[in-house]
Amino acid sequence: MLPRSRKRYLIDRQTSLLYTDVPVSTWPTLVAQLIPASNRSRERIEPIDTAAATSDFFLSLDAYLKNQRLRFNDLFDQYSTKRRGELGIHELKQLVKDIMPKVTDAQILFFQVREL
Repeated sequence: MLPRSRKRYLIDRQTSLLYTDVPVSTWPTLVAQLIPASNRSRERIEPIDTAAATSDFFLSLDAYLKNQRLRFNDLFDQYSTKRRGELGIHELKQLVKDIMPKVTDAQILFFQVREL
């Protein structure tokens, strides 16, 4: 839970992700996800540990490449459907889900945001 404060955050209504509120000349930082209320709980804010998400991804990627005996270039080519030298949002999402089956949507969105 984020500490209570009067600090303002930006919210992406489509993804429920919260970002730091910064001047126009600065890029906002992903800090949390708004989890909607359910029958059992109230609406809450779930912090996103971006350092842990990044670390987990690279450890998982390393293990996946070793287990599959793949080079990163070969893995990249498997997911790059248009062969433009980059992965689109859907390609990136599929790659992350295949490498980390327990990944959350918030973690996937973190990588998509970092790509921009």
